[in-house]
Amino acid sequence: MRPILLQGHTRPLTQIKYNTDGDLLLTAGKDKSCNVWFSANGERLGTYDGHNGVIWSLDPSYDSKHLITGSGDYSSILWDLETGRNLEKIECNSPVRSVGFSYSAREFFLATDAMGAHDSEIMLFDSRDRDQMTNKKPWQTITMPKGTSKMDDSNLGSQSPF
Repeated sequence: MRPILLQGHTRPLTQIKYNTDGDLLLTAGKDKSCNVWFSANGERLGTYDGHNGVIWSLDPSYDSKHLITGSGDYSSILWDLETGRNLEKIECNSPVRSVGFSYSAREFFLATDAMGAHDSEIMLFDSRDRDQMTNKKPWQTITMPKGTSKMDDSNLGSQSPF
C-alpha cells in the first residue's frame, strides 16, 4: 500500500473519517471546509461549503446517505452526502464540538462547548422530524455540569436502542 497525499485544505485538519464501506474518506479542517475523497486513489470528489468557521467534527451515516458536520460558527449542518446539498442547518448557542449518527441514522447528536452563560450540552435529534431541527427542539437535551471538561469526541454506540 502506498501513501496518498490529499491536497485540498489550506489549514490543519481537525478530523478524518472513513464511511462504513471504506470507499470514501471525509476530512474536516480549520479552513471552514469539509471534503470527500475516493479512498483508493485520493481523488477529491467534492467539498461541502456552508460553514463560516472551523469544522470540528463530522460523521457520515452508516448507509452513506447523509453527513453531519459541527462547527465553531455555532452551527451544525445535515448534508446529502452524495449531492452535497445542505438539508438542514441547526443554529446553536455555542460552538458545536462533536456530532454523530446512531447506527440506524434515525437519530443524531450535537455536543456544544460551554460559552459565556451557555452550558455545554448534548442534544439528541430525530432525523425524520425536520421540525426538531428547524426549531432547534431536540427530543432530549443533556446539560453538562458547570466546570466539566469540554467534549472533544463521542459516538452513539451499538447498544443504542435507536
